[in-house]
Amino acid sequence: ASPALLAWFERRIEALLFREHRQARAEVRDASRNLARLREPAELAALVAEVARRAFGAGSAHVVVGRPGERLQPLAATQPPGPILEPSDPLYV
Repeated sequence: ASPALLAWFERRIEALLFREHRQARAEVRDASRNLARLREPAELAALVAEVARRAFGAGSAHVVVGRPGERLQPLAATQPPGPILEPSDPLYV
């Protein structure tokens, strides 16, 4: 079989069996294009939350920053004040 024919079959199978995965991938790709337009940390937090909601059905998302082994702080002023995750928290990665 020709490479073009195999590629066509792969695209069709992906479209039929992995529709949600394809949609999520497209959402993340589109969001990556929007990163260049951001000017403020709050814009980044809003973009991450919106992409998480659309692509993965997440109810909310928080962007936190910090050095390894230290408390993570919220990136945007719109998020709750104070530390979000302690290094001992299982979600701390």
